[in-house]
Amino acid sequence: MVHLDDWLPYSYWPVYDSPNSHCTIAQVVPETPDIGYTAGQIRSWQRECELGHRVCGKFNITDVPLPPRVLLIVARKSQIIVQLKDSAGQNGRYVALSYVWGDYGQFTLTSESEQSLRAGLKSTVFPKTICEAIELTHALGFRYLWIDALCIKQDLPSDWNAQSTLMGQIYGNAGLTIMAARSTGVQNGFLKPTAPCAVYCGAAEFRETVKPVFLTHSRRAVVSGHFSDPGPLDFRAWAFQEEYLSRRKVKFTSRQMEWHCQMAKFEEQERVPSLHKYRAQCTIPKFGILTDRERWRELVQRYSARNITYRKDRLPAISGVARSYAAYTDYTYLAGLWSGPDLIEFLLWFRATISSQCSNPADTQSPNMAPSWSWIAVDAPVEFKKWLRSNKHIVTKLDLNCSVTLKTIDTFGEVIGGHLEFSAPAIKTTIAALLDSKDYAQSVYQMDGSVFLQDIFSEHMMKRMSVAGERAKVYLDKSQSRIDYDNDKESQTYCAVLGYDFLGESFYGMYGIIVTPVSLPLRTFRRIGMFECLSRLRGSRCELDRFRII
Repeated sequence: MVHLDDWLPYSYWPVYDSPNSHCTIAQVVPETPDIGYTAGQIRSWQRECELGHRVCGKFNITDVPLPPRVLLIVARKSQIIVQLKDSAGQNGRYVALSYVWGDYGQFTLTSESEQSLRAGLKSTVFPKTICEAIELTHALGFRYLWIDALCIKQDLPSDWNAQSTLMGQIYGNAGLTIMAARSTGVQNGFLKPTAPCAVYCGAAEFRETVKPVFLTHSRRAVVSGHFSDPGPLDFRAWAFQEEYLSRRKVKFTSRQMEWHCQMAKFEEQERVPSLHKYRAQCTIPKFGILTDRERWRELVQRYSARNITYRKDRLPAISGVARSYAAYTDYTYLAGLWSGPDLIEFLLWFRATISSQCSNPADTQSPNMAPSWSWIAVDAPVEFKKWLRSNKHIVTKLDLNCSVTLKTIDTFGEVIGGHLEFSAPAIKTTIAALLDSKDYAQSVYQMDGSVFLQDIFSEHMMKRMSVAGERAKVYLDKSQSRIDYDNDKESQTYCAVLGYDFLGESFYGMYGIIVTPVSLPLRTFRRIGMFECLSRLRGSRCELDRFRII
């Protein structure tokens, strides 16, 4: 049964046959797609991409460097055989797979399984998602397939460290990336019955012929700025760069297949895909889109909202994107931030509201060695404070120095520490003033760790600023229930001013970070939040302090 409340005419990009026609044409999506149909549809999109897209056509998918190891796919009689091959220094064309591992049932490359993989195994011995990827790769005419579980030695950390630095190249050079977006685990597969996508509702004249007309579901979530059906893969942190760096990808959602390339997005239910082109934001380094701070902040905000199993992987899982960005800047990568004149703005991140779908349940047992001044220090989505008037902001002269300690030689990989030193106007207060005062209880609205103070930092702080009734907001890096800060709420806390935004009529927006000491003799601090407030002064009466933040 179809309820009209749930279904609306297909209307995102209407195709009209005449000014008097108000019907649109949509393609029926098979409820149970098979390999033959799926491969045929993908080849059709691929031909249009290769022949009709100027930007996409510049990339030669037939002769690119292969990853260090690939899976060779060959047909023997009625069976498809998979063999692990060393391919460093060789060229060819290959498919990459992006998928969710899940909690069980994964087949991996280990010292124990390597011999059998090199000898060759039937495609049917692998979990369903991998088996279907193998069969689809073969049907598309590709000989090579790259899958992380089978091409990286999972019981050899040094191999994983080496291969993880190549993620940008592996997905960027793939002739096609298969994205099993709908699957919750490797055992689920992605070529399975789809949810209803279109319902026949009659016929209409279209280009002098009678064509069927369908109704299509209108309830779609927005993912990455485009209409799509979000699946488990869309909330996986590792899949962010796999999707972002892939030049051509086919995405299997719960309703249909989608084709994404550098110039277009095609949907399986579309009848006239060439009319639905959009100029995509080019994500490949060679075309130079990753060049400004706004773009990096947007990437971090989207990435930080995704789930990751191990806290230590937050930097490695975005290292390919960072490496691409680095090709177009002379600045140094600093644990998720960048040096240079924009570093101050990168420091103004805050813990965003956590939605139920995009919580970030990184393991809480492993130690967090991330510098407190970087967004990777919090297991939650983050956002960045933007200047209210970008052409009139004033950055504090900080005499700033920043460095990180790497765990390996990979500049874009895991870090085990770091420090940030600067001098800035500072307002002294206490955690108690931020959390426990009467005024706080009466005038604060709190949600998911973001604390909003309307009238106070504390009476003491207002006197320091010589302005009564300042309006301020504080965003704590942890929710109030998790704040212990050495169980000393009376410890000295500082609001370090990093910059101002001139708002006119002697008003300034003042921005900075909140720090608390961890070692008073050495004047060493850690960040516990960010603040902003409206002020008639630029902090000229605030004391200038030197901070070393770890």
